[in-house]
Amino acid sequence: MPLFWLALALAVLAVIARPWRWAAVFSLAVLMLSGLDLRLRAPEPMPESMGTVTLERVIRIEALERDANRVRFRGRVDTCPDKRDSVVCKPGQAYRLSWYDPEPSLHSGQRWHVTLRLKPNHGYHNFDRFDYGAWLSREGYVATGYVLAHNVRLPDASVTLRARLSSMLSHLDARGGRWLDALTLGQGKALTRDEWDQLRDTGTTHLFVVSGLHVGLIVGGLWWVSRRVITLLCPLDWRTRRAPWLVAGVGALLYATLVGWGPAVSRATIMALIALWVRSGYRSPSPWQGWWLALVLVILIDPSAPGRSGFWLSFGAVAWLLMMWLDRPRPRPWVFLARTQLFLTLAMAAMLALSHGQWAPISLPVNLIAVPWVSLVMMPLACLAWIGVLSGIESFVLPFYAASTAFWEVTAVAARLAPVWTLPAAITSVWVLGVSGAALCLLLPGLGLRTRGVCVCAMLCPVALALLNPATPSFRVTVHDVGQGLAVSVEQASYHVLYDTGARFRSGFAPISTLWDRPPAFDEVVVSHGDNDHSGGLGWLHEQAVVMARIWRPVAETGAVSTARCRAGRGWSHAGTRFTFLWPPAGNALPEDSNDRSCVLLIEHEAIKILLMGDVGRGVERQLLKRYGDALRDVDVMVASHHGSRTGSDPAVIRALSPRHVVFSAGKANRYGHPHPEVVASFRAVGVCQWRSDLHGAVRFDYVHGELKGASSRTPRGIDPGCLGVESAR
Repeated sequence: MPLFWLALALAVLAVIARPWRWAAVFSLAVLMLSGLDLRLRAPEPMPESMGTVTLERVIRIEALERDANRVRFRGRVDTCPDKRDSVVCKPGQAYRLSWYDPEPSLHSGQRWHVTLRLKPNHGYHNFDRFDYGAWLSREGYVATGYVLAHNVRLPDASVTLRARLSSMLSHLDARGGRWLDALTLGQGKALTRDEWDQLRDTGTTHLFVVSGLHVGLIVGGLWWVSRRVITLLCPLDWRTRRAPWLVAGVGALLYATLVGWGPAVSRATIMALIALWVRSGYRSPSPWQGWWLALVLVILIDPSAPGRSGFWLSFGAVAWLLMMWLDRPRPRPWVFLARTQLFLTLAMAAMLALSHGQWAPISLPVNLIAVPWVSLVMMPLACLAWIGVLSGIESFVLPFYAASTAFWEVTAVAARLAPVWTLPAAITSVWVLGVSGAALCLLLPGLGLRTRGVCVCAMLCPVALALLNPATPSFRVTVHDVGQGLAVSVEQASYHVLYDTGARFRSGFAPISTLWDRPPAFDEVVVSHGDNDHSGGLGWLHEQAVVMARIWRPVAETGAVSTARCRAGRGWSHAGTRFTFLWPPAGNALPEDSNDRSCVLLIEHEAIKILLMGDVGRGVERQLLKRYGDALRDVDVMVASHHGSRTGSDPAVIRALSPRHVVFSAGKANRYGHPHPEVVASFRAVGVCQWRSDLHGAVRFDYVHGELKGASSRTPRGIDPGCLGVESAR
């Protein structure tokens, strides 16, 4: 969508803006050619029909990231030992790989002959959440997987200067070394996930990735130092006046070479070089011409750049600043800093809402302190620390460590006070228009302070009303996409129920962790049975100290949270909604099969019925039909038992229940073949509306004004939106 709006704006400029006509036409042509070039050069991903495959590759390790018991890295194909494998192998292809319990000496630049287990790119598709699959494609990954076995280590590839410098920090204090690595070398992987969450919650992520701020500090520092030196050495020689600009430009190129020419670094370096040209005044373009020139050059060098949110945030921020200060008098420094930060906070809040659906409310006061602190204190002390590292005087690192500790402690307090907000999709448009309007109020010339304040308040009032009175349905059921597992949430005003928690993998990752920035407090949690794909995420909820008032399980367990046994006839009510367990049968005796112990839950809200089947088999289904009969007929939504396995969903039961909607919670290209074609055909024969999490992503049902409305977070390619009999899509 941003590409569409950019192309539309360029087309309008080409028609109505005579002074800009040729620039707009040229930019539009560059945009179209870069899009075509991107299509032609994009790596061909592994076909989804391939499923999971095992093959051999010689890979080169890049961008290494360590966790507790594994490393994640970009595996670049070096050679293809087996020419007969089923996946097209081309040197240079990139895989996103995990290596469990790796060699202790594993590091970037090594080459290994390995056996890999690969699968097509895929992410979890949930409402208003990060699209991991799209990110993989944008980053050029062909497939994902893990190292199954390593055969032999081959001679290493050439180690970059950045990797060598990074390895020199390994003997420092764990935190100090990581912070110095991230701040100066752009090694964002050195930071832990908790540290990244803290930066995100305070809106300070841009300070610990190599961005325009870092390149700008390098350029500005070199320009200032070289100008002072040249003024002292050659005060009257006019031929040296351009030397500081050249020194600053060469320094920017050297720094970009050191930290690696990634997309963000390339973009920041190009913008910094053109900014130097504009400021030098030597046959230079105007600031706006320089902005357009930088935009065109970035797209020409990296045609995939417009697909990244950082591209729009960087150029958008510079455009807002040009509109704010170009050809206007500069106020006092503290007024300039405060007004600029307020303006950028409003402008970036609108842009971040469009790109990520999030906003950090504490970002304005934190950045007013953090930006000068990082720029004027931490960066100079980081240079001193590197002098100490290179010379062996470790005491030089201590001031940087103290300044960094102060930064992290202050931002930790700020993050606890006001964590990041995830904006509801329903108010995103109101938020963007209101916050953008408030930012524009600060741009209008000739207005007094009081008038500007009234204008800003008038623009933000609709945003405040939308936040205080969100338009949410009275009753909502969401079957989340958690891969080969199940997680269903029921929301009713501020009341939250969770049925099953999805799986948890060997790495410790639980898909349920991707569903919320901050999980809500759950009034009731039902764990249908003990299989990992239904109960694995419960441990993650405990680790995150998520409030769970009560947990229902087939077998009661002792713990900090009250645990109850789900038995037929038991349940609870809330605000007119009745939750009733239909299985397991009353008493202490449970079926021998763990799947048949599943807690089957019937939810009744006004005139609708929701039936959650867990993993029960056909025998249990027939018993339920025999026992409850008419109470189960005409179910509105049914989550198919055992992910659509052939062991469940008895055709006779399907005909008797005749549900309006059925949801199969199954993983993409899962090895079990769920949902089974016979089960899909049985539901289709009755005319049931079918949804699949592997095709549709998350499926949501809202009860609004007496009507149940279903929607999915993803529309399968080549299939019209809505519920379908989708056995042909297998």
